[in-house]
Amino acid sequence: MTGITMGGMALLLLVNLSPYGPPKICEGTSWTYAFDQQEWAMRVLEVSPVEAGTSLQVQVSMDGTSLPLRVLLSHDRRSLTLAGVTSGDRDQLCVYLPELEPGARLQPPDEVAATVTKVQPLPRSTPAGDFPDAIEVSLAVEDQPEGTMWLAPGVGLLAFAADGMTMMELLDYGPRSAFEPPGSQLAPPQDLPSLPTLTRSAFAPALTALDENTFVVADPATRTVTVFLLVRSYTGDWRIETKAVAPYGLSVPSTASP
Repeated sequence: MTGITMGGMALLLLVNLSPYGPPKICEGTSWTYAFDQQEWAMRVLEVSPVEAGTSLQVQVSMDGTSLPLRVLLSHDRRSLTLAGVTSGDRDQLCVYLPELEPGARLQPPDEVAATVTKVQPLPRSTPAGDFPDAIEVSLAVEDQPEGTMWLAPGVGLLAFAADGMTMMELLDYGPRSAFEPPGSQLAPPQDLPSLPTLTRSAFAPALTALDENTFVVADPATRTVTVFLLVRSYTGDWRIETKAVAPYGLSVPSTASP
C-alpha cells in the first residue's frame, strides 16, 4: 500500500472515529476517498467493547491491496492504538487527537507535528454531498506547505489540501443510518432531563408546553416569560437551552392620599 504512511493512516483513522465521526461506530461503517488518483477505502468489520474503550477490526484498501488493522479506541474517542503494527522499533502506534483549536498540535507517529493555526466554520461540498456545518482547519508544518482539512460533525474528514491542491476528498460514506444523530428520535419520558429550578413565589409559575420539545414558563416573581427548548446532541445527551426571555405585565403606580 503506497501513498499514506502508517502514521498518517493512524491520524486519519482517529479523525473519522473521533467525536467528529459518526455518532455510533458499528459494523459496516465505511468511508471512501479519492486519493492520488485512486480510491482509498476504510471499513469497520467488527466492533466489540473492551475495558479500555472499543476494539475494532478495520480494513483499509487502496490500489487493490487490503490491509487488516486491529484498532483500540478510547472511551472518549480522543486516542487510538493500532495493535500489531510494526513501524521502526515499535510494535504498535498510538495517536491522540486534541481539541481542534489554534495552537493545538497533531503529532502522527514518526512524522513532523502540525500546528493548528485557524479553525472556522466553512460549508464544503464533496462528491459525497453538501455539508453546510463543516469546519475548516488550517495546519502549519515546519518547512512544508500549509495544509487544510475540512471536517463535518457526525461524518469525519471531508477533504485535505496542501499548497492549495486537494489531495484527498470524500467520495462516499455509509451506511447512512450509522451517521444519523440519535437526537432525531425522542427519548422515553424517563430519559428527559428535569426542567430548571424556578424562582419560588407565592404565585406558582405557570408552565405551558408548546410542543414536545418547547416549554414556556411565566414566573410572577420576576414578571418574566421564558422559552425553554430541550435539545439532544448527536452524542445522545440532552440539554436545556433558554431561547428567549421577555417581561410581562404592567406595574400599577401607587395612588397618593389626598
